[in-house]
Amino acid sequence: HAEELTPFLAYYTDIEKNASDHALYWLSRQQNPDGSFGDSNQYETTAQVVWMATTFGLTSNGQYTAALNYLTSTVPQNNREKALKARVLTGLGQSAQTLIDEIKTTKNTDGGYGLDARYSSDVDTTMQVVLAFYAANVEIQGALPQALFYVANNIANDGAMYYTKDSVASFYLINNTARSLSPFQAFTVASDDGKVQITIQSKITALLNYLKAHTNSTEGVLIGSSDTIDVAM
Repeated sequence: HAEELTPFLAYYTDIEKNASDHALYWLSRQQNPDGSFGDSNQYETTAQVVWMATTFGLTSNGQYTAALNYLTSTVPQNNREKALKARVLTGLGQSAQTLIDEIKTTKNTDGGYGLDARYSSDVDTTMQVVLAFYAANVEIQGALPQALFYVANNIANDGAMYYTKDSVASFYLINNTARSLSPFQAFTVASDDGKVQITIQSKITALLNYLKAHTNSTEGVLIGSSDTIDVAM
């Protein structure tokens, strides 16, 4: 059971004042008995938790081990999960070629990838596919920059990003995309006809500027969101 495992981070007095620690402590209370996290999208959520813990060096504990075991033993159900598992396996020095090959077959004409074959492209899935290709060192001159162009082209000039045309800007999507684009900041990507070129650094800057414009610098909190994970990211 998750409650019996050594946690990512133990509670300490005033932990609420440290956004990152508070988020990690809150996450440590959400682990399921099988090692996963969350009530829905468990594979994706668990992968994000593992990478967050890795970033903060919180890997020598039972919760991390249980989460990693869940990721390696669970069969992915869609493109996003396949891409996430490919990154996990590559990071562990294991082959992810089968998963990579399956993903390649689902590429859409816009260069992006949908949640599964015949699904419309979306930024979340496409970004995970880009990261999986990059980690496995495949499609660096082919499908990877094409997918990056799809992602970059879905970032507004002011850095706002939306899940749907009628939704409000998503802090989670903006944060996650900014972090995910970091390895590609020196890239310049182009449309198939070469008429539109986008520097990834310009899009990272736009994303960060949007977040800065929506952050209360005095209190260090987001304007319009009190979500623990949004603030920590």
